[in-house]
Amino acid sequence: MFHKMKLSILKAFEIMFALSNRKKGMSALEISRTYDVNPDTASLLRKKIQRGMFSSGKHKLKKNVYVDEFAVGGKEKGKQGRSSTSKKVKIILGCEVVKHKGKHTLGNAYAKVIDGYSQADLLPFFKEKVDTEADVTTDKWSSYEPISKQYKINRIKSEGGVNFKELNTLTMLIKGWLRGIHHHVSKECMQNYLDEFFFKFNRKAFMKISFGRLLENFMTNKPAYLIA
Repeated sequence: MFHKMKLSILKAFEIMFALSNRKKGMSALEISRTYDVNPDTASLLRKKIQRGMFSSGKHKLKKNVYVDEFAVGGKEKGKQGRSSTSKKVKIILGCEVVKHKGKHTLGNAYAKVIDGYSQADLLPFFKEKVDTEADVTTDKWSSYEPISKQYKINRIKSEGGVNFKELNTLTMLIKGWLRGIHHHVSKECMQNYLDEFFFKFNRKAFMKISFGRLLENFMTNKPAYLIA
């Protein structure tokens, strides 16, 4: 974690605590200014901390689950819908929808960067994040049809997003978080940012343990070696 880091251990822990507890996170520039560290050092440490925010894979999505895809990036002329040639970063998103006090709320959720929208692109997300006994709802996209042979999938019309309100709300939260704090994220780095987002989102009810969980991830997994 601290391999070749050019700052004190105490300051590194302070930054780790801030990143694991701040709902909106911190950009590398903000870390540099707030903690008076070199911008390159701030960027490298931020990447290493993100590496510790991965999902353990132990808590798959269960019961009532909604799955859809979205893309991050600017407008592209002549590219609409699920364009396989789009340069936007493509992402598959899944979340539990929980009924609480008569209302539907968001439970745990995960997202994964994908190369395209085929069955081969979408299936790994199901295997990694979705319980085989979950009741999954997707739209009518054809790639979900063969996956329904392995999972209990109910394919319905999106109706302009009306049938996927909770999922669309979560999508807007992710996009707003990326635009507001980080502005631009490349495809190569996007998964790390998604892991950070959901590390906090899935602990929103008990954020106090986030720092401890982050330390545990670093202590029980391979070191995050990165080159500046």
